[in-house]
Amino acid sequence: MYGLSFALMNLGIGVGGLVSGFIANVRDPGSFRALYLVDGVSWALPVLVLLTIPHIGRQLSRGDGGTGSAGGYREVFANRAFRRLFAFSLLLTACGYAQFEVGLPAFATGVSHVSTRVVAWGLVANTVVITCTQTFVSSRLHGRSRSRALAVAGLVVALSWLLLGAGGAARSLGPTPVLATFACAAVFAVAETLFSPMLPALTNALANDELRARYNSIGSLVFGVTSIVGPLTAAPLIGNGLGGVWVGLVVVGGLCAAALALSLRGLLTPDQDGRPVPETVDD
Repeated sequence: MYGLSFALMNLGIGVGGLVSGFIANVRDPGSFRALYLVDGVSWALPVLVLLTIPHIGRQLSRGDGGTGSAGGYREVFANRAFRRLFAFSLLLTACGYAQFEVGLPAFATGVSHVSTRVVAWGLVANTVVITCTQTFVSSRLHGRSRSRALAVAGLVVALSWLLLGAGGAARSLGPTPVLATFACAAVFAVAETLFSPMLPALTNALANDELRARYNSIGSLVFGVTSIVGPLTAAPLIGNGLGGVWVGLVVVGGLCAAALALSLRGLLTPDQDGRPVPETVDD
């Protein structure tokens, strides 16, 4: 379910990007007003859909086993496995998603010297890979270690930045920078197909019913916090001719995130990690 939701979201992003590309015109300021108007109207459509399912989202009544207290965030962070998962997600999103939105276009245009159109098509390639492969990847991950899948996601993120860095280093070799930009976006998409279903699944496996909302809110908070990291790191480094340093930092960040994910495995039960629970044999 998490993987399908992520695939549909990326399909929507891709369609929205294509539609906005047809509407927006840098020579016509009015086209941007039209774009925002269309975008605003589009937000009303989900509201209409939600109104047709009023029975969804109501507060559940507590059963006899309820404790009467929902607990607090201190109790959430008392969970050692969740603290490790939180550190992993914080590091990977800071070196992954946050940099993909800012660092990728800045490095591609400022260091690799490709056009903004190449970057745009790279983002399209990213969307296509996710939309076409997410359900397949999710099915292949069923019954496999969630911590190891997250570790692989960290390694793939590091690989994607290495490819982008190689394009910048070889910017004088014909189409190499263009191909490297496409490859970076496509390979990064593979990491997303691993990360998107596994992180929320593991978060909810660690949570109990009383604290589930708090576990998930902290998981969502990570993306908001790390979105600040991208501009604060990529812009000064790449803008001051330190693109190679930036690449090194995000590659090391991906590798460290992979190591954190592997260390998480020892803190999880087989059920939490998504592995088959060993059968006990009666004497």
